Amino acid sequence: MLKKLMIFIAAVLSVFSFAAEPEYLVATDATYPPFEFKDKRGAVEGFDKDILEAIGKNQGFTVKFISMKRSELFPSIKSGKYAIAAARLGINPERLAISEMSEPYISAPNIIMSHKNIDVKTLEGLAGLKVAAQKGSYSLQSLKDINHTPLVETDTLFSAFKQLAQGKVQAAVGDAGTLMYLSKQTPKLKFNTEIYDKKEDVRIGFAVQKGNIELINKINAGLKNIHENGQYDAIYKKWFGDDNSMKM
Repeated sequence: MLKKLMIFIAAVLSVFSFAAEPEYLVATDATYPPFEFKDKRGAVEGFDKDILEAIGKNQGFTVKFISMKRSELFPSIKSGKYAIAAARLGINPERLAISEMSEPYISAPNIIMSHKNIDVKTLEGLAGLKVAAQKGSYSLQSLKDINHTPLVETDTLFSAFKQLAQGKVQAAVGDAGTLMYLSKQTPKLKFNTEIYDKKEDVRIGFAVQKGNIELINKINAGLKNIHENGQYDAIYKKWFGDDNSMKM
């Protein structure tokens, strides 16, 4: 009888323990495959989701990803409606001033992707060529900083790649991971690629509300642990194969 009672109490405690796990809403922009994108059912998938879910499992929380416009990400965590922002977010002084950001979990340099007959090494080398870049992106701003024309501003990086694949522009500029992933989906099309910024300048992290040190510490602790137990390497290989150029 006592043994049965102990089993019953243990079962009840396990239920309450599971129920006590907090669920954090994650703001994302699911237009950056393979970092985050929507599958055929409309559910968010990708490298960032797998990494954050592994961190959550390690630290005792779950996550629910909601996609929105990129411009809404930081306001959503500032308001407290969302706990975490995850969308290939570069760590920079501007973002550190308005949020807490995790240790970097991947490096995502920006590249120039151009048709095979075009060989350029720098943004300045694109002078006179029609180039596509995503609205609100670091790459678009970099092109505007050098007064590049003609310039096609697209809503998503996928749209910029599509413009290139269809021959409507001569080059697309943006995140290396996304553009290379999209290129692999169209193996018959061959492009030149060139990294135009330094790896250390494009460290990617998760963001939380300014002052939420408890949550950012959990994320950092979980990230450290999944590096040490091999989960990070397995997830990285799932999405990027044997290309270790973006690993942190």
